[in-house]
Amino acid sequence: MAQSNWRWCNKCQGMSFGGNPTMGLCPAGGVHDHSGSGDYNLDDGVGSQLQDNWRWCNKCQGLFYAGNPTSGTCPTGGGHNYSGSGNYSLTIF
Repeated sequence: MAQSNWRWCNKCQGMSFGGNPTMGLCPAGGVHDHSGSGDYNLDDGVGSQLQDNWRWCNKCQGLFYAGNPTSGTCPTGGGHNYSGSGNYSLTIF
């Protein structure tokens, strides 16, 4: 199954979720800018050619890898928070 409404930010070049009322803070400053982006789908299943443990941060709306001991640095401050996130998988080529 896939979740739609993931968008490319033309400021930070990252992916962030565009289905919430706020766009989330962008590491490049201000909020994410999704103008010019397509509607990307993230697969929430696990398969032989997929890497799972990619999570949505409910603070910055970004996607980050949660398979490491720390959650990384969130542009809103502190670490990313993936409470409420699905376990997304990205295809490995």
